[in-house]
Parts: sequence; structure tokens; C-alpha cells
Amino acid sequence: MNSTEQGEVSGELVNHTKQTLREVRLQILYSWRWKDEHHPGKDDPGRAAYYLFGPEKFRLAIAVRFNYKPSPPLASREDGQFDISVKVVGFAQVFPESAQR
Repeated sequence: MNSTEQGEVSGELVNHTKQTLREVRLQILYSWRWKDEHHPGKDDPGRAAYYLFGPEKFRLAIAVRFNYKPSPPLASREDGQFDISVKVVGFAQVFPESAQR
């Protein structure tokens, strides 16, 4: 994963399972880290965003790129910085037609 100071995030999603997946949902977490953790401010600009891959199917070891730009943009402040993390929070498994009987 790569990120910019403006909060734009890009990376690759790779399916390491033996199953075909679709509708993969990512959580992009913007955690605010105060410069002075002992005296934090009252206005924490941290937030979470979600990115949903549409109906694409993710097969084993196929890499799919993603780009996310926060809207509205992240606050530009001098009293701390954002710690950005991305994780998979949901997906649907695709079963072969022969298994649907």
C-alpha cells in the first residue's frame, strides 16, 4: 500500500485463497496521532472510509490494483498526523455451478 499526505491510497489486492471471491470490501482507516499524546486536542479528525470492488471476480493469485481519494479531503493540520491503514473487512465467495445444486 502507498499513501500520500493528502490521504490518497493505492495498492494491490491479491487473492491468496483457493476460492474465487467478489465484492471485496476494504476499510481505509485514518487514525489521528497527536504530536503531544499527553495533551491531545478536542477535535480528532480521524475517520474510516470503505472501498468496495464491484462485481469483479478475484481468482487465485490475481493482483487487482485500487486507488482511493478521500472526499472530503483530509484536514491539513500542524498538531499531528494521520496514520493510514487498509484491511479487508468483507467479501463474497463464488461457488462453482456444480456446487450450487
